[in-house]
Amino acid sequence: VSLDYAIGIFAKAQTPIGNGFSVFGRVGYIDVEIDAGALGSGGDDGFGAGVGGEWEFSPNNSIRAEYTRWEFDDGDADTLGVGYVRRF
Repeated sequence: VSLDYAIGIFAKAQTPIGNGFSVFGRVGYIDVEIDAGALGSGGDDGFGAGVGGEWEFSPNNSIRAEYTRWEFDDGDADTLGVGYVRRF
């Protein structure tokens, strides 16, 4: 299975909780298209909501973890992500 594309738009609210840590919530809409080889291909779109946290360990660098729940017509999806953020 391969992801052909995923494009979305989100609104995010974030608040600091001290010592470089912050929490956030987000809501958004996504459109995805996948290719499952011999099983075929297809796409779906839907709304999602999630929460996460971020630790800014230096003025321009942070680590972010997040969870998002997606509600699609053909089923639901849960995603977890961990990433590095570099601010320029």
